[in-house]
Amino acid sequence: AGNRREGLRMLQGMLQSGKSALGLASFLAGRLKLMLAAKRMLSAGMTDAAVIKALGGSPYAAKKTVQEAKKCAENWLCRAVCAFAQVDAQVKQGLMRDTDALFLAVLEVFRPAERAVRPCPAAQSRSGGRQPAAARMLSDCARARRVTVSKPLCPSPRGKRGIHKNKGEISMLKYIVLFKFRDPEECLPTVIEKLHSMEGVIPEILSMETGADIWHNGTRSYDLALTCTFRDMDAVAVYDKHPFHEQMREYIYAHRLDGKTVIYEIPDEA
Repeated sequence: AGNRREGLRMLQGMLQSGKSALGLASFLAGRLKLMLAAKRMLSAGMTDAAVIKALGGSPYAAKKTVQEAKKCAENWLCRAVCAFAQVDAQVKQGLMRDTDALFLAVLEVFRPAERAVRPCPAAQSRSGGRQPAAARMLSDCARARRVTVSKPLCPSPRGKRGIHKNKGEISMLKYIVLFKFRDPEECLPTVIEKLHSMEGVIPEILSMETGADIWHNGTRSYDLALTCTFRDMDAVAVYDKHPFHEQMREYIYAHRLDGKTVIYEIPDEA
């Protein structure tokens, strides 16, 4: 309660000094995204030095980000990023005024810790209220990351969107990987969680979705599908060589029997 009151007091002061509500929300979301990325890399076993290098930018600022990330729970950071990222959408959709949306985000971020992360309505509507067994074994935060495929937790790099600009021509790439494991029942939940931990750490990933096989049709079936969206092949190359991805790949390869990858172009229908 004290943190919430202090946060509201500071927010009120900044707004009264002429700060933009949307600007403040964007700034807070950006800072929290960096902290979330640092937290996930630390949780994956990366050293402070490796995380600071992966974050890039000013080494001093990156070091401060790592220090702050250590003080926060990943669930809280995930919740905070989502809350402040929704401010812009709520205002642009005409759902509420910018200051109201920002204050609501602060209240959401500093709500009592004992309340669990709410399930995403999109996931329930897509699955008819059911989730695969592997998904149920993941944490609330991991489930939230998996279903939030339209708005990644880390901003994508600016630049050209794709190969063509005209309507109906190529705008982005879909990247699909199929995995077959030696013991899927044992390793699948951990693999899924590790894959989704890359969201927010590798900004080139515009969206990510995973799905465990339900057919189990012998040699024709694979155990897991990973689907990602990238802007172009340059983004794929950055993702492929990212140190956090290489660390995830090392774990997956230790359990994998086989894998297939397809990258294809997505027509822009907007």
